[in-house]
Amino acid sequence: MTKRIIDSEDSIEDVLEKMSNGNPGALNVLNRIIDKKEEQGFKLILKMDSLGLRGSSIWICYKDYCKKDIDKFISEIKSPDSGMMNFVE
Repeated sequence: MTKRIIDSEDSIEDVLEKMSNGNPGALNVLNRIIDKKEEQGFKLILKMDSLGLRGSSIWICYKDYCKKDIDKFISEIKSPDSGMMNFVE
């Protein structure tokens, strides 16, 4: 699957759809980040994109690495460690 580029003209819905790659778990996590962090959430999502986290990688990190703890997941995105990045590779 070709990585769909996030464009400055994209709505938040477009960004969430591109980042989730159709994975409902990832979309749920992305929506929780937006709900929890509002404006900062969008920046976190862009950081996830720069880290290469999209689709199932988002869901796996949240569900398995962060044990479904959204605050831990957000913290990991803010200051990623090699453990999390290796976990999804």
